[in-house]
Amino acid sequence: MKILISDFDGTLFINEDDILKNSKKIKEFRGNGNLFIISTARNYEAIEPACRQYNIEADYFFCDIGSVILDKNGNVLYKKYINIDDRNKIEKILYGYEENLIIKRYGTHGKQDRNIENVIEYKIEGDIENLKTLKKEIDKNLKYSRTQITEDNKFIIHTSSKDQVIDIFKNILDVNDNKIITVGDEIDDLDMLKKYNGYRMNKCNEYLLKYNFKCVNSVSELIEILDK
Repeated sequence: MKILISDFDGTLFINEDDILKNSKKIKEFRGNGNLFIISTARNYEAIEPACRQYNIEADYFFCDIGSVILDKNGNVLYKKYINIDDRNKIEKILYGYEENLIIKRYGTHGKQDRNIENVIEYKIEGDIENLKTLKKEIDKNLKYSRTQITEDNKFIIHTSSKDQVIDIFKNILDVNDNKIITVGDEIDDLDMLKKYNGYRMNKCNEYLLKYNFKCVNSVSELIEILDK
């Protein structure tokens, strides 16, 4: 059995023609007794409709940059909430930015209001300079959480990473590292590519070019390689 873990945006989905080819290959891959997993910064409420639209069959979903593991039916198997002390500090700081930024708080299954007790992730949108200022202020105060500004200028606060969630998952299934293959195109994917037999997409963030990863043009191409 092989376990293929794929990023979604820019990897599994490049364009509609590509993802339809990927869908067929994933079905064959799973039919041969292998597992296919999507690892994404999206939450489940965003990724599930996209998979349904393109008939993508996944055995598991690692959502919110590794903060949640769900099975193929959307049942939560693992979750890592933002530490309560960190959350209180975040909310206190965000209070001063609410007029200028769009602040979204997420639980395990989508967006929540500011009174949510268990936050998986914050996604904040607005002027890039405001986001950079906010990040500096929040980074000084957080002890347990992670922050980043994405390529599309969103400020994200979360609790895990794509390699850490694989560490947890492999212990749940009791599988060896050599059975796991990863593929991605962005900085978010870097640690899982380095740790778990990584392939990078031909079109990727230039930062990944610093590393000697094997390269593919699509997930379907990678599955063909794995099936040889």
